[in-house]
Amino acid sequence: MPFDLSSISPKPRRVDVPGVGVIMVREPTMADYTRAAADPYWWAACLSCIDGTPFVHNHGEMANVRADICSALLEEINRERFTTPPNGGSGESQTPSNA
Repeated sequence: MPFDLSSISPKPRRVDVPGVGVIMVREPTMADYTRAAADPYWWAACLSCIDGTPFVHNHGEMANVRADICSALLEEINRERFTTPPNGGSGESQTPSNA
């Protein structure tokens, strides 16, 4: 039986980016990364407006956006997303009782 990929597929989340506002940011996929050689602005595919429309229609448009804004967007795209701890766990290391 194949692995259920839905548990590890990219998930979008709402993000308030200074200078831009609230947008949807999707986790990148391997397909996104493979486009990098041909499209240096591949990461724009990970951005969308709240209504689901693309952030930009042509990824190359990102070349004309201020570098600090692009940096903030890339930071959100690449931000580490922590998993939910298992039932009963806190997700943090516990201090040994003999410490």
